[in-house]
Amino acid sequence: MDLTELFGVEGTLLAKLENESRTGSVKDRPVRWMVDDPRTDQAHTVVEASGGNTGISLAVAGRELGKRVIITMSRKMSPGKVRRMEEAGAEVVLCPCVGLDSPANFINVAQRLGAEEGVWYVDQFNNPANVAAHAEGTGPEILAQVGDGLDCFVAGAGTGGTLTGVGRALKRRRPGIEIVLADPVGSILAAHLRGEQVEGGPYLVEGIGGDFLPPLLDFDVLDGAYEIDDLESAAHLAVLREAGIRVGSSSGTAIGAALAYLRDNPGRTVCALLADAGDRYLETWQDEDWLTGHGLPVMLSHP
Repeated sequence: MDLTELFGVEGTLLAKLENESRTGSVKDRPVRWMVDDPRTDQAHTVVEASGGNTGISLAVAGRELGKRVIITMSRKMSPGKVRRMEEAGAEVVLCPCVGLDSPANFINVAQRLGAEEGVWYVDQFNNPANVAAHAEGTGPEILAQVGDGLDCFVAGAGTGGTLTGVGRALKRRRPGIEIVLADPVGSILAAHLRGEQVEGGPYLVEGIGGDFLPPLLDFDVLDGAYEIDDLESAAHLAVLREAGIRVGSSSGTAIGAALAYLRDNPGRTVCALLADAGDRYLETWQDEDWLTGHGLPVMLSHP
């Protein structure tokens, strides 16, 4: 989708929309690849640690395969994600918002559950099929849709699978293309790319960033990063909402980074990946009272 006119930029701003995929997010892509594994057949229960979107997709896949699905997730995430997973038959274990050094962290809880007999921990944070899905699928698809005029690809990083896989695919075809990380203020990923060591802080955007370095994120494929705060992410989501495009919170961050790139590189063509649909944020990022209560804009006319 071409968002150039909507945001009034000097250059071309394209969006790779993943909100109309089967379960409404980009995570349908790696889940298809990850469950195509002998360990799925051998297990009676499949476990995953998720910010929500992988959990939703895996819950649907698990139901079709006749598997019990358990998803561990931080309490920070939207209630709509829990509802979608439970509607698909998954069991959801909500964990406190604590760092990876705590045994109560949602990833550590999933690892313990996955160590039980007959249980397979899919482990999207380390599973190479996560990257392969994007290197073999999403990246070539973007090239086919956009063509050789693309100068930059922008996305957030949760597991890092999307950014790494797409980045590698694009650079194989066009070595000069720039791969840019969209990172929430409070995450440590952009700082790490700059060679800085910082402590993570709180932020409201879901599914991207973090207080640890995801093993699948190949920092060597990245050419730059922009840090976008919650206020700016919400402002861009408001513009998209006014245009009838209801997407998730990380999409506002991706748009913010793409706009920042175009300010620094006017006239270029950039594609931002908008990772999920807004339907799982009805109680949060799509709710006027929630936005107002957090000091975030509900509607905004873009300059």
